[in-house]
Amino acid sequence: MAGNSRLENISSILEKKSGDEWYLNSYLKNEVNIWVGNGSNVTIKNIIVSGGKIGIETDGKGQFNLEDSKVTKTAKAVYIKKGRDFNIANSNISDNFEEGIDIRDDVRGVISNNKIENNDLSGIEVVMGFTKIDISNNIISNNVANGILFQYYKDADATGEFKINNNTILNNQRNGINCTRPRGGSPGGKYWSDSIEEMNANLIRGNELGNFHSSCKFSDEMKFNALRTETLEDKIEKGYYEFLVDEVDRQIIQTAVQNRSKLKTFLIGSDYDKLNELDGKIESYKNHIDELDELLRQTENQGSIELLNEDKKEIKELNENIDKFVLKEKNKFSLFGWLFD
Repeated sequence: MAGNSRLENISSILEKKSGDEWYLNSYLKNEVNIWVGNGSNVTIKNIIVSGGKIGIETDGKGQFNLEDSKVTKTAKAVYIKKGRDFNIANSNISDNFEEGIDIRDDVRGVISNNKIENNDLSGIEVVMGFTKIDISNNIISNNVANGILFQYYKDADATGEFKINNNTILNNQRNGINCTRPRGGSPGGKYWSDSIEEMNANLIRGNELGNFHSSCKFSDEMKFNALRTETLEDKIEKGYYEFLVDEVDRQIIQTAVQNRSKLKTFLIGSDYDKLNELDGKIESYKNHIDELDELLRQTENQGSIELLNEDKKEIKELNENIDKFVLKEKNKFSLFGWLFD
């Protein structure tokens, strides 16, 4: 792509399908799927890019926009090379075999409202020198390396200007945020923090080697300000209050009597131990419904309200079924049940 160009509403796929499995064509595995030439101003919107050594590569100067798109099953998904201005928004960059977004030095851009997940290296990898980027409102999770990896290069030793706000950086297999020197050099202890103008209100947790690697040398105050406490809405969305119904509870309605022969049930009645156990379940489920009602009074977030009401509906239906079952079984006629009292 060159000049002033636009690409919309297509799929660009360098793969073959064999049964239910996709794999890269051997003769295309070293190819760039979409190449954006030096000096071009390009917008790519509502497309699927799949396959190739690089999904999208931008070369040299110009403005590059990626919007409402998906880049998946490539090696390196999006490669922003030196000198480029860019905007990556509302896109899904997931399940790639290297980095999600790889950014060189001396670029300016915005990465916002994206899902960057399940990539085999870091979600975002960026050279800090001469670079100015706003990273905000993204979900960066379950990447095999880091959520965000900052890099120092000796030939780009100036500080950067980064804003990292309101992101969710979860469950990456190394760190939430890491800092490295791939080619050596001595950036100085404050290089990393001096390159960050803002880092506020991010939800960073569950990363296997910690939220921040020690090499970043962030102060305790900086790390504290970088994080936000999970709100009630965060916890509801992540299922903190979901009532996990044991599968045994679901099945016991069907098995409490069905596992006994009809003749045995007729002679000695229902299994009252199991029925009494179910009675106890009813009370615990009612208590959880009360807890959900209290949470509903505390939030005005429509998404949270829907999640709570779905959970509440499921528990109420299960409770009603248990209640009916217990009543029915306790009222069953038992011809010789008195012999076993």
